[in-house]
Amino acid sequence: MASEDLHVLDFTDPERPRWHRVLVQGDGPGARYAHILSLVANRFLVAMGGNDGKATLGDAWALDTSEKPYQWRVITDAGDMPSPRMYATAASRSDGLLLLCGGRDASGTPMGDAYGFARHRDGRWEWHAAPGVMPTGRYQHGAIFVANRLHISGGAVGGGRMVEEATATVTLDTNAGQWVSPESSNTEDFSRRCR
Repeated sequence: MASEDLHVLDFTDPERPRWHRVLVQGDGPGARYAHILSLVANRFLVAMGGNDGKATLGDAWALDTSEKPYQWRVITDAGDMPSPRMYATAASRSDGLLLLCGGRDASGTPMGDAYGFARHRDGRWEWHAAPGVMPTGRYQHGAIFVANRLHISGGAVGGGRMVEEATATVTLDTNAGQWVSPESSNTEDFSRRCR
């Protein structure tokens, strides 16, 4: 289980990167594992979900790296909050939208939903359910944004099984608001666009 400590890897000297402990005041997300931790808009560190050894969690926290002293803030009453989950994946788009996808619930069932998480100019955070459902629910997968497309690869579906090859790679086109898979488009064109 990860402790509550927060560390940063300093690349000031690229030949000798060094870890530093970051001092944070007040309460934070607490010790947990299988959570997401993402940097949003090159400013906000966001933690969500995971497991504290007793239960699957559905809380969300943000730390503004531009304000000192550093302090975690719990996010509450923020729209369509995702259900508790662990082993989800999240990626941040260049405009500051964080997209959380998949994971598994407390019973171990793979999830195929996705949620956008954004900060408004007035400082409020808000969750919104993304349209549609991933072709195959999954957890322990990878995700990365390329322009406005979230590319998701691999993952587990439970019972020691991995996602089948035909649906191992899927994409959420955030401009069109729809899931795209290689089989639903020209495979050669899909591969070219993913590069």
